[in-house]
Amino acid sequence: MIELQLIEKSRIAKHYSVLDFKQGENYYYIKAQLQLQDGSCLMVRWDNSPHHKEISTYPHHKHIRGTTESSREISLN
Repeated sequence: MIELQLIEKSRIAKHYSVLDFKQGENYYYIKAQLQLQDGSCLMVRWDNSPHHKEISTYPHHKHIRGTTESSREISLN
């Protein structure tokens, strides 16, 4: 999985834990917690599930603070 490979190669991530993972035929969902080199913690959620048809960029979307928004971003970079 490319997202986990990016985390493993990162110079700022000390280690990570996968908290949740779901996979379907054309999508996957992953929630991970990263421990950063400075001791802080970063929560990461990747969700390319084909839902939220009301979003103008469907199926692309992002979840921010409990809301679902349009997004063309498709990378953890």
